[in-house]
Amino acid sequence: MDTPATFRCGDCGAETPGRGASPRRPACSALRDLETAALLAPTPRPPRSHEPSGSPLLWMVRFGVPFSYAASKNRMYVKRRRGHVALRREVVALREQIVLAALGALNGRRIAHNKVWLEIVVQKPDNRGDAVNVVDLVCDAVKRAIQIDDRWFCIRRLDWEIVKADPLLKIGIGQDSDEDCLVCSQCGQIRPLGEFKRRRTGRLAYGRICAACRHAGRGLAESLAGGVAP
Repeated sequence: MDTPATFRCGDCGAETPGRGASPRRPACSALRDLETAALLAPTPRPPRSHEPSGSPLLWMVRFGVPFSYAASKNRMYVKRRRGHVALRREVVALREQIVLAALGALNGRRIAHNKVWLEIVVQKPDNRGDAVNVVDLVCDAVKRAIQIDDRWFCIRRLDWEIVKADPLLKIGIGQDSDEDCLVCSQCGQIRPLGEFKRRRTGRLAYGRICAACRHAGRGLAESLAGGVAP
């Protein structure tokens, strides 16, 4: 009668029945798998703060409206019979809802003619659609609410998360300065309104060139008129 085949476990050295297809007995193999999994497991990290980096703001208000895929720029427009492109009704309704929510959150707060920082958090019921696609509608609605051109808008935070029950489109509006400013068309710097020349016409009734650039241009004109190279 043949003697049952055995092999010596490579870990504990015990004689184990079998032909040694594995160098370890099953119990030692399971223990080795657990040790390997523990070594490969990611190191636990403290939860990251969701507060955006950058300079601190003077103020920030936050509000939310029920999420709808109508906010996506890919679903904003519809083509009419004669080829006219128009906003969908549900898009117009969502935009007005954001405007009213923004006005309610601001509660009459003065908005300086300066940079406006936006936070947008898109709560989606599933992973369809891109969070970045809602930026156009949000900026358009905020512009209507605060009456500041969206050229002054900056995205401070853009994020998304999956929320199955009652997802929201969360929006934050803030500023880091309470001083009214303009951008000089010559040097491109953001300057206080006091550095621009008053004029009678125009939406802001101010010129487009700051005092420093006007002074430099006047000096250049005088030097050219006098025949002196600048």
